[in-house]
Amino acid sequence: MDNITTELPLKETYHRKISPVDLCVIYSMIIKRIAKGYSASEVSFLMGYENGAIEKLEQLNFKELTVGELHNYTNVLGDDAFRGIIMSDMGEEQDIDYHIVKTTERAIIHHEVFTILPDNSSRQIFNLFEVNPEYEKLKYSTSYETGIKETEEILNSLLEGALFQSPVRPFDIYARCRRISTSIRPYYVQVVLNDMAQSKDYPKFKRTKTKKYGYLYEKAF
Repeated sequence: MDNITTELPLKETYHRKISPVDLCVIYSMIIKRIAKGYSASEVSFLMGYENGAIEKLEQLNFKELTVGELHNYTNVLGDDAFRGIIMSDMGEEQDIDYHIVKTTERAIIHHEVFTILPDNSSRQIFNLFEVNPEYEKLKYSTSYETGIKETEEILNSLLEGALFQSPVRPFDIYARCRRISTSIRPYYVQVVLNDMAQSKDYPKFKRTKTKKYGYLYEKAF
């Protein structure tokens, strides 16, 4: 979203027939993410996933939900794996048609979840709001630029030492930066890591993709 002042509000609708248990787990994950103040993109990055992976999950675009993925998700949020996860089947034993309507406005993103009834009418079951991260970057542009610069300084300093000699998860790099400055946000680290992985100058990171852990970063020589 290069210019958040144009073509808004943007309404997107996603549909899928899934079990009520899966729907409740996804809803719980969204609540946890919003409560932490992370965007879907930030969680994707911290988990080592492609950008947009968690957004697709929230759009009901997934093959299956695994315990391993749920553990990884809650771990990067600094939460217990199953605390606050809703496992209710809402009294249903079969898959149900659900619609998720995502409305992106200038300042907020609105998530509405509807169940489609047998007569094709709909009933709202969930309703969530979060701050539009692009608006937040624009509103606090000075803080954003300062955060990027501070993160660059931290990572350059860490690379000059003996750290990151072997592949490290993005979440661990972020945690290391947070120990130095609690003002660091995941997207600061994401931006700087990507820039340093593409840089021709040293010190820099090398990014590799693994099947088990997703993207990992290590010091490039």
